Amino acid sequence: MAGPVVVAMGDSVTAGVGDDAGMGWAFHVASMLGARRWVNLAANGVRARCTTALGG
Repeated sequence: MAGPVVVAMGDSVTAGVGDDAGMGWAFHVASMLGARRWVNLAANGVRARCTTALGG
């Protein structure tokens, strides 16, 4: 069976700011899980409320 699909939403840390590889934590988690696909929907400056249906 193929690995999971990993989808990440978040802020600059999720996007990869400060990560030596520049990939963000989502990439590292996806790699550890053996993901068959990963999507990083993060953006710099995003706040938690922006990721919800009622958010800004």
